[in-house]
Amino acid sequence: MKFLLDTNIISEFAKPRPNNKVLNWLQQHENQCLIPSIAVSERYQGAYAQIDPKRKAVLLDDIKCLNENYSERIANFDVKAAESWGEYVNRDCIRAKPKSWPDTQIAAIALSRQLIIITRNVDDFPEVQTYNPYD
Repeated sequence: MKFLLDTNIISEFAKPRPNNKVLNWLQQHENQCLIPSIAVSERYQGAYAQIDPKRKAVLLDDIKCLNENYSERIANFDVKAAESWGEYVNRDCIRAKPKSWPDTQIAAIALSRQLIIITRNVDDFPEVQTYNPYD
């Protein structure tokens, strides 16, 4: 595997009109991509925050399909990622401008596995190799 998909990339599929550049990139690289368990938890957070029960049900069904179809590609926040996280959040760039807990955990998964984060928000991952397929 080579790439780790940020939550905004995974969420692209749930949009009524997904970005064609992102979809094309994913089709070309699907076999090289992992999904961080943190992104799955962020998707659950978004689904359970929905007030509209129909929208919540659709999102939860999307997550269920993601988990069933890509279970072997979910990269968990494991002991190696935990060590990488401890080192990463103590870097000067993160101490000077703290990032969200989920973003630092996604960064740690990528660092521990030497993966490139695929994201729209490259500034959320300082000192981690990223690529923005929206460009």
